[in-house]
Amino acid sequence: MDKAEFIQRVKTDRSEWNDLLAQVDDESMLKPGIEGAWSTKDILAHVMWYEREMIGLLNSRSLVGSDLWELPLDERNAEIHKEIKDMSLDAVRKEAQSVFTALIHELNELPEDAYGNPAHFLNMPSEWKPWDVFSSNTFRHYREHIDSIRRLAESGLSADTAST
Repeated sequence: MDKAEFIQRVKTDRSEWNDLLAQVDDESMLKPGIEGAWSTKDILAHVMWYEREMIGLLNSRSLVGSDLWELPLDERNAEIHKEIKDMSLDAVRKEAQSVFTALIHELNELPEDAYGNPAHFLNMPSEWKPWDVFSSNTFRHYREHIDSIRRLAESGLSADTAST
């Protein structure tokens, strides 16, 4: 996947993500149960955490980040949730927008050939494709959670009943 195609995909899928989130009222954003015990706000903050990690990777051109990457996925996500669960909805929304803006900036700054060449990133395994790492923490990550948010937005029900 080339740079322009990748960035467009991130923006397009993020636009769909934002459109769905805009359909969820504040009260429903805070109710647990949309995915397990998580609220929609928790999902938004969770995605934001992963995007913020990508900014660090892109900026440093190195496979660096939180020590939480050393944990198995479910444990990592539980620890991320502990870190972000007490953020207010307004704070999550503001930071999510700020992080996304910075992410797009860093993606634009990355040279075209770096999207497919792991040698541009210190400590990245040679068999990895950088764009694949980025996509699993951006548009593919949105896809992992978008159906839950879509069900909530389209149902008009509270988060408690949307996950059943």
